[in-house]
Amino acid sequence: MRVLMVAANPVKIPYPVYPLGAGILADAARRAGHEVRLLDILAANNFSDEYDPGLISQAICDFQPDCVALSLRNLEGAEGGVGSLELAQRIAADIRAATPAPLVVGGAGFSVMPEAALPYLGADYGLAGEGEEIWPAFLEALAEGRTAPGLLPRAVPGARQASAYDEDLVRAYAAQGGLIGVQTKRGCPLRCLYCSYPLLEGRRVRPRPVDEVLD
Repeated sequence: MRVLMVAANPVKIPYPVYPLGAGILADAARRAGHEVRLLDILAANNFSDEYDPGLISQAICDFQPDCVALSLRNLEGAEGGVGSLELAQRIAADIRAATPAPLVVGGAGFSVMPEAALPYLGADYGLAGEGEEIWPAFLEALAEGRTAPGLLPRAVPGARQASAYDEDLVRAYAAQGGLIGVQTKRGCPLRCLYCSYPLLEGRRVRPRPVDEVLD
């Protein structure tokens, strides 16, 4: 299958953040044999404050995807700017207008409140939680016609895949003083009221192998 993955995160304050989660899942889909293109809205628009809907229509016209995935990293936006959820709704509408391909939404932001976000965004499918295992399995089921639209059961925290970086995207973010993250663990047993990490990654700390992190 041809899979277009769209990373939608307009937040640039205090710095733009590399789309690590979307990159990991794009790589997971490639490992499963799918042809994948990752479109990072922020970088593709030269880190402008104005969203250009032509980015979506052009990418879909060029790639002709069988499935489009929208990765929502944040729910909120920068102060005085367009909220991430509001922007994601606009992007989802542009995707709908450009292709009849199934629209799937996921990501850390979506996973905080998937039951409310899925109908708000108007997507066919919602994937909440860690996606290294459920995303390739979903694509296989979709290709074989074994799926029904709606919110999939939240993925149980499980296998961790090594971080995957796109060299062009890394250079683009580095040129903006952006943060290129290296994830060393997942999960947290603490109960800080402001933090969503235990919800997203579970309460058991799962460190990555040291040699993998160093690499």
